[in-house]
Amino acid sequence: MAGEELLVFWIMAAIFGIATVMFTLLSFRSGAHEFFSFVDILVAFITTISYVLMALGFLVVTSAIGEPIYWSRWLFYMASCSLLTVSVAVVLRQTESVTLAKIPILTMLVMFCGFLAAFITSIERWWFFAFSSIAYIALLIALFKGVTRGGTNSQLMWFIIIFWSLFPLVFILAPTGFGLITTLIAVILYAALDVITKIIYGLIILFRIEKA
Repeated sequence: MAGEELLVFWIMAAIFGIATVMFTLLSFRSGAHEFFSFVDILVAFITTISYVLMALGFLVVTSAIGEPIYWSRWLFYMASCSLLTVSVAVVLRQTESVTLAKIPILTMLVMFCGFLAAFITSIERWWFFAFSSIAYIALLIALFKGVTRGGTNSQLMWFIIIFWSLFPLVFILAPTGFGLITTLIAVILYAALDVITKIIYGLIILFRIEKA
C-alpha cells in the first residue's frame, strides 16, 4: 500500500474526527435540530472509522492491473449513506412510512452491490455495478418524487444528484473499473466527495433548518 494513500486516509480520518466533534458541539446550540444533528454526528463518526480502517491496511484486494482496492469503504457507506438518505427524505418531506422504509433499503442495496463490484476483480463485477446503478436510479426517484424544478428544494436536489453521481463515475475510472486513473487519484477524489456530501451537506442542512 502506497504511503501517499496512507497519508490521505489519516488526513481524512482527522478531518472527519474533527467534524464529529464540530457537529457534536453544534448540537448543543440553542435551536439545534436534534434529528439532523444526530445524523451528522453519526455519519462523521462512521466515516472516521472507515478511514482509520483503510489507513491500517485492513480488508484490501488487488485489481487486475495490480492496484489496491479498498472495498471496505462501501460497507461503511451502507451505514452512513442510509442515514444521509433518510435525512434527505425528511428535509424533502418524503415522510410516508413506505417511503421512509424504502429509501434506506435501496441505499443499502446500492452500497452492497457496490461492495461486490469492488471486491470481485473479474469481469463479473459489472453485473453488480449494473445492479447498484439500477438501485441508485430507483433511490433518486423515491427521494425526489414531487420535487419541482425551481422550487425551494430544487437546489438541494441538484446538489445531491450531481455530487452523489460522481461516486460511480470515479468507480468506473478507478482500478475498480477500467483503471484509467490510479488508486491514489481515486482515493483523493473519493475523499473530496466525502467532504462535500457529508460535512458540507450536513452544515447546509443544519443552517437551512435554523432559518426555516
